[in-house]
Amino acid sequence: MAMVVECGSCGARFRLNEALLEDAAGARIRCRRCGGHIEVWKPGASPALPAPVTPCPATGEEPAEAEAGVPAFDLTATVPVPAPEPVFSREPREVDRNVLRRESRLSRRRRARSAVYLVAACVLLLLGGAFLLRDTPLGKALAEKLRNAVPVRELVRGFFPRPEPAKTAPPATPAAPVPAAEKPVYEFRGVKSYHVKKAFDGADLFVIQGTVANFGKARSPGIRIRAALLGKDNQVLASTAVFAGNHLDDTALRHASRAVIEGYLGVRYGDGNVNRDIPVGNSLPFMAVFFDPPQQFQSFDVNAQDAE
Repeated sequence: MAMVVECGSCGARFRLNEALLEDAAGARIRCRRCGGHIEVWKPGASPALPAPVTPCPATGEEPAEAEAGVPAFDLTATVPVPAPEPVFSREPREVDRNVLRRESRLSRRRRARSAVYLVAACVLLLLGGAFLLRDTPLGKALAEKLRNAVPVRELVRGFFPRPEPAKTAPPATPAAPVPAAEKPVYEFRGVKSYHVKKAFDGADLFVIQGTVANFGKARSPGIRIRAALLGKDNQVLASTAVFAGNHLDDTALRHASRAVIEGYLGVRYGDGNVNRDIPVGNSLPFMAVFFDPPQQFQSFDVNAQDAE
């Protein structure tokens, strides 16, 4: 049966077979680490301090004689098994800085790899959502809105404006008046109106659609349509403004929300940028939608003007 002994000088611990003590109450052994003396006593035996032991001058070993029933022997000479390593050591452990640097690099690489995986997962989710919505009216409306959205660089510049040096504006020169004969002139064709019921809440939509043509003698920068619902004595009950070049089918009108419909019809340059620099003779479709129109309206009116 083994027992654990501890050196009082260096604190190292060793395992000692109790059978080595035989009938003795205790023993004096030498520490393998620091060379100090360790007094070992059997459990239940009363400790008695032995007389100091002088090592042998020839071998440097302590004599195997005992006083007061305490035999003296070296632990390395009496233990038949290989000397065990100490259970623990109080000596400070040296840290390899190269190992610390390597572990730090590995940790940074793991964090970077995790960030890349997270970004890739977000991109895949966005692509999957775009793929599912690509053929729906809502997806088409959102895609058109993104095509005409503010460029990224302009958005970033808005968040982080750069101070610009003060400049002296040159004196404004009055613009030459455009002859009336060279201004664009607009004409409506095939204008019709009808009602549409929303699919999810049954709300009533009053829709006005048709085409508007530029038959003047100058190119148009863009066409803006203003529509109004008129009551008795041509009183304006409701009005809205949209841009030419935008048109939605009945399926989109029934299922898309009000914000999506108004946002799509309010795209400045129209579907595919057709509402820009319109040549003479070209015509564009238009659509104006009134949500829950007043019941007392009797007619409607539309007019066209140059877009700002």
